[in-house]
Formats: sequence, C-alpha cells, structure tokens
Amino acid sequence: MTNSLQDQLLKTGLVNKTQVSKAHKAKHKKARQSKGRGDADQKAILAEQSRQQKIARDRDLNQEVVTKQKRKAALAELRQLFDTQSVADSAGEIAFNFQHKRKIKQLNVSNDVHARLVAGRLAIAHFEGKYRLIPASLLEKVRQRDANCFTFVAMPDSPADAVDEYGNYEVPDDLTW
Repeated sequence: MTNSLQDQLLKTGLVNKTQVSKAHKAKHKKARQSKGRGDADQKAILAEQSRQQKIARDRDLNQEVVTKQKRKAALAELRQLFDTQSVADSAGEIAFNFQHKRKIKQLNVSNDVHARLVAGRLAIAHFEGKYRLIPASLLEKVRQRDANCFTFVAMPDSPADAVDEYGNYEVPDDLTW
C-alpha cells in the first residue's frame, strides 16, 4: 500500500523508467555534494582560524622585536649621553657618601665636584655597573630613556627649611652668660 510517488507516477504512465533513474541519481548526487560541501566549509573555517592565529602570533612577535629595538636604541642613547656629558676629572680626596639600594656608597671627588654635588648642580647615575657624574639638567633625559636607572641628586637646604625653632621666644634683657 505504501507506494512511493515515483512508483505511482510510473504506474499511471506519466514518467518512464529512465526519468525515474535520472531523478534518483540527481538526488544522490546532490546529497553527496552537500555532504562534501559541509566538509569543505569546515575545512575552510579551520583554515581561516589557523590563518588568523598565525597573523596574531606574527603581530605579537613583531611587537616584541619592536620593543627590543626601542630598548636597544634607548640604551645606545644613554651610553652616548653618559660618554659625552659625564664629568671627566672627578677623582679627588674628598669622600661623598650617598645611598643606593639601601646601602651607603662612597665616591672620592675633588673639591669643586664635591661643592657642585652638594649644591645639586651635579647628579650621580649608575649605568652599566659604574657610577657616573652628570649635570643635574640631564636627569630628566636619563629617566625618560630608562626609568630603572639609578640617579641621585643632592637637594640643597633651602632657607625656608632652616626655620628658627626658638624665634617666638623672647630673650630676657638681664640674661648673662
């Protein structure tokens, strides 16, 4: 009782056997193509995802290379600044003490250099394992190129800091020493 549409059309004579077989082949061919297309679509999606991952990985690697190049250029600029701007004849007999990494360090300097260090016109920078004396005006350039570079500059006592603690007290006139 359950005859397919094709069988019913054949019995009524509306179609012949060749037309039925062509329709059957076309149906199977379409099914195979859609099945293959699904695999192809899946492969295309996977290929696109791997391409996007490769682009992201290449971008990250490129960013690392650029960062390393910038760091190398900044170190070269610092080296050039220290070579050209550092005070050359700083050796002397006077000891100048300063703190670096919670330790007291000492540099022997001349009278002139000691006076300039105390006044805050010279600064001390630690670069490539050496302490170098540079003009205090270069500190900002050094800090821009390497924020981790140790720098020390003495802050001279200003007159505002030297407040007379006993200025409000009157000295009696009859005080004898």
